Amino acid sequence: MDFYSPRNPFLSDAVKFIQNFAEKSAQLAKFFQTEWKLSKIELQHRVKS
Repeated sequence: MDFYSPRNPFLSDAVKFIQNFAEKSAQLAKFFQTEWKLSKIELQHRVKS
């Protein structure tokens, strides 16, 4: 099944939107993971001092 069929522009738009959304949420997940690691390290330092 070809999602990028020119006969169905709505479908290909939907696919592009979903791909874009997936990329964005992957970036967000990476960002939050990094933030969480940093805040965890920060907390550990505060506990030690």
